[in-house]
Amino acid sequence: MGCAEGDFLPSDSFEEFSIRVLPQLQEDKDYRIWNGLSLIMSDGRRVQCVDTILHLVDFGDHVEMFVDALGVHEPPYEDLFPQHVAAYENQFKD
Repeated sequence: MGCAEGDFLPSDSFEEFSIRVLPQLQEDKDYRIWNGLSLIMSDGRRVQCVDTILHLVDFGDHVEMFVDALGVHEPPYEDLFPQHVAAYENQFKD
């Protein structure tokens, strides 16, 4: 089981979602998060995980959106992110 973070690539329905589903309240009005979401990779694979959190940060001149996938368990983390697993394992080799 692992965690991952990556860019959020909104689908056409994201604008409607962001209007209908209110984000969690934050002290900073320029930072919004939604949790309890479903995660689908850009290749169409659905990812089973404990929680998926979408972050939206408005810097005024640009907006950044990224996703945290916590507790990834299906498909196996090593199938989704083999390069991360290899990098982790290689750091302990002599």
